Amino acid sequence: MQDCGKLSIKIIKESFLEFKNIFETFRLQSMVDYKFETPPLSFEDAATLIENETLKGYVLYEDEKPAGFLLYFVSDLQAIEVNIIHIEGKNFINKKRKELLARLVEDVKGQDFWNVISYPLLGIQQSFMREIVQVGFKMVGQTIVKFPFDSPLSDKIRKKVNLADLPEDYELTEWKPEYFEQACDVIFESFSKAKDTLFDPRFLTLEGTRDVLTKITTEEYGVFLDKVTSVLLYKGNVVGICFTNLTNPLIMNIPLVGIKDTYKNKGFGKYLLKQTTDKAVNKIKEEQVKIFELNATVETDNFPALRMYRKIGYVEDHSYPHAYLSNSCS
Repeated sequence: MQDCGKLSIKIIKESFLEFKNIFETFRLQSMVDYKFETPPLSFEDAATLIENETLKGYVLYEDEKPAGFLLYFVSDLQAIEVNIIHIEGKNFINKKRKELLARLVEDVKGQDFWNVISYPLLGIQQSFMREIVQVGFKMVGQTIVKFPFDSPLSDKIRKKVNLADLPEDYELTEWKPEYFEQACDVIFESFSKAKDTLFDPRFLTLEGTRDVLTKITTEEYGVFLDKVTSVLLYKGNVVGICFTNLTNPLIMNIPLVGIKDTYKNKGFGKYLLKQTTDKAVNKIKEEQVKIFELNATVETDNFPALRMYRKIGYVEDHSYPHAYLSNSCS
């Protein structure tokens, strides 16, 4: 029976020049095989981050030749975020992925600088589900929903949605910078008990939530679309919000939708989503820009949210497991 050759692992900082060729192969495959929405860093930029230890990881060798790599970074709020595990070729891929991930887990075991290891199994990485469980990871299902701007059916569904006027003292408006702190409160209250906290501990604290919203509004996660973002006010105070950004020139994204607990289960999420989708469609028509879709991520078992998206004209595109490993020492 065929077996893979002799495997060994080196810390990436000590050997990053040796994996340049397979890194370039990964970059070519990233948007198709790994479902990346934007191209990864260039090798030169990645090498700079590896050199100053912002980006860390390992190179896997098979018979002393680079055969794969794992890249990760540690967030300010103690999450080890695995960017990618890439293996060259088609032989024993999951065995090699497991070798790399097990090495990471072994190296950080017993240390208290991290709370969770987070790893979205996008694209072809879903084949790794059985082996990653063997390393101790658990998973949360995530579904990508899309509103395709070129779909006559989706647009017909959107146009048929007639919502009653908002109750007295409520107002839908667009984003203003002065809403930032109230928006942090809304998102923290909405997400602090959500499954997202299992792999993204930032939502467990107001400080962490503020970090996420800062990155959204300062365009670290893409171009922030303040005029497409929708805000629900009650007597002038923010009680709900639907953020929107441009992750690449062809794709809009809804990174977060949140409503304060007191105002949930009143249908306000549908108002926010409908207005945001309407404004996105109008922006494309008025500015004559070519953008293919508006997308969002929803927990696979959040059936009320999935139904809400469907009723506006969104379609479920694909699902993926987000793997996480909690630190028993934290």
